[in-house]
Amino acid sequence: MNCCVLCKSQLSEHEKPEHILLDAFGGRKTTRDVLCSVCNNKMGAGPDKDLAESVAPLRTIANLKSGSRKKAPSLHEKPASGDSYDLGH
Repeated sequence: MNCCVLCKSQLSEHEKPEHILLDAFGGRKTTRDVLCSVCNNKMGAGPDKDLAESVAPLRTIANLKSGSRKKAPSLHEKPASGDSYDLGH
């Protein structure tokens, strides 16, 4: 049986699926063989979220849907970080 690569706990078939490539990058494939659900949640709320937010302007410009087919963020949406984009110049 596999262990979580971060905390080394034993993994089970009940783990929350982790996207191999972030959903925000168009990833659709998932695995339960790398991270436990606890570490997956921590990564999703931290570095994965930060990375997804950092490419939001590029997704908007290119009109790229996420892996779960969510449309690109609107030019008028503010990212969770509170930053704003001026894509008109």
